[in-house]
Amino acid sequence: MVRPNVPTAGEIWWLDMHPSAGKEQRGRHAGLIISAFRFNMMTGFAFIAPITTVGTASRFNGFAVPLIGTGTSVTGVIQVDQVKSMDWRNRNAEKSKDRIPDDLMAEVLERFAPIFGLFFIGQNEGE
Repeated sequence: MVRPNVPTAGEIWWLDMHPSAGKEQRGRHAGLIISAFRFNMMTGFAFIAPITTVGTASRFNGFAVPLIGTGTSVTGVIQVDQVKSMDWRNRNAEKSKDRIPDDLMAEVLERFAPIFGLFFIGQNEGE
């Protein structure tokens, strides 16, 4: 079965992030898809964490997940604190050859969950 060219969790895609406001990334950037294939296919939207080589605020706040040593051609940090729902079809989305390892995806989701007050087993809000 051939899958349509729809983003799926763990893949890195290139997208136009303009328009943007304030400290949001602008221009064409790589982003990590964190939403599921089925959601992305059904809605035309995807939840995307931008990837940057700077990400100073994200690093300072503990919401940056580095790509160093993951084997991806895209470098920098995944900005978990800047996740956006984007209409990937209308942002000239282009799939890269990169997919992050499952353990790194788990780390991204673990850092994302507390933003919404969600916690994983063994975690408490104060941790």
